[in-house]
Amino acid sequence: MQAIKKKHRAVSQPTRGGIDTRTKPLRYSAWNSGEVKTDTPQGGDGNGFLNCEFHDIVSPEMEYQRNETLSSVLSFNVTNTDFLYNSALNYCHLLGKKFDPELTGKYYDDLIRIYNEFDRQIPDKYSLNFDVVDNELYFVIYANSDFPNQFVFLPIKNIELMEPKMAKIFKQFVSYYSKSQGILFHGQHMDIDYIVDVWFGEILEYSTEYDEEDIRVAKMYTEGKIPDLFNEISRISITPGVLEKECKAIYNEVSSQDQELLNIILKGIPLLSSQRMDSFSYRPDEQNISYDNGSVEFERILAIIWDEDYLWDQLVRVINSELGEFGGGEPVQCMRLDPSTEELLQISDYPMKFYDWFIELIEKINKYEPAN
Repeated sequence: MQAIKKKHRAVSQPTRGGIDTRTKPLRYSAWNSGEVKTDTPQGGDGNGFLNCEFHDIVSPEMEYQRNETLSSVLSFNVTNTDFLYNSALNYCHLLGKKFDPELTGKYYDDLIRIYNEFDRQIPDKYSLNFDVVDNELYFVIYANSDFPNQFVFLPIKNIELMEPKMAKIFKQFVSYYSKSQGILFHGQHMDIDYIVDVWFGEILEYSTEYDEEDIRVAKMYTEGKIPDLFNEISRISITPGVLEKECKAIYNEVSSQDQELLNIILKGIPLLSSQRMDSFSYRPDEQNISYDNGSVEFERILAIIWDEDYLWDQLVRVINSELGEFGGGEPVQCMRLDPSTEELLQISDYPMKFYDWFIELIEKINKYEPAN
């Protein structure tokens, strides 16, 4: 799949005079800070058409410009629809459904007829789109997983309340949680880093125009214990087997509330080892589709944060606002089809299993009391 550069997005930046004062519009320069490789469906690299809403292209309202739109989206040389037809025919056979579209011999017309007939035959919970591999157009069948359409975060400030041996285990767990699921934090997450680098950077640069509390918060995130902690966590490398042994080794030496937290961590280790949340993330390749649907990337929705503080408040405001306006990059499961596909797409319940376990974890962490 080709790499893409993120487009600028409008957010807010605090005006001088206080981080809670009136905001002014700003553009996310972080979105153009480099190239990001998009995800592809199972089966290898492709051009990533998954989030291009083909339903819009084949709608009657688009008929007057349909061929022009298709030729711009499918910007490669394909001469017939045999591969797509046979792929759809094969999958309908697996479904036990009839597939018999009336074809005309005209490429774009037949492409739409094959798509519409195939779309009618698949179950309602699935959707269709395309992917391109080696100048061949493939059907992709996919389904969105159940997952809350909101910013989901793990705060770790209460590590300060833990005794050293429990704090060590918790750091190891947070590292494994992050690396096993592709969940980002300070120094990795684009929204967090933008607020820290730009907003807090401005506060420190123009410190005479901000009050002491604003400056304290900015310093804490730029030169204090928070970046040090996340840097330490990022350097930890631990396997699930070693993490499990470490948890069990201290189990009888810690308090009852630490044992409860260890129980949740031990429950989560096999779950986190079974699948990755970031494996469900699929985003549009903006170089190849004719419009931008503006959906929020799934990697922004999950994060590890320090505390439910000002930075957290801004993350919730920005990300949840974009989710409400543009929709989110919900976990998606998909399969690229060809004429020899042998099985139906199976939908995993991992995202909701993950979320149910996560809620249990977060409730315990938020209720954590200082050690005696």
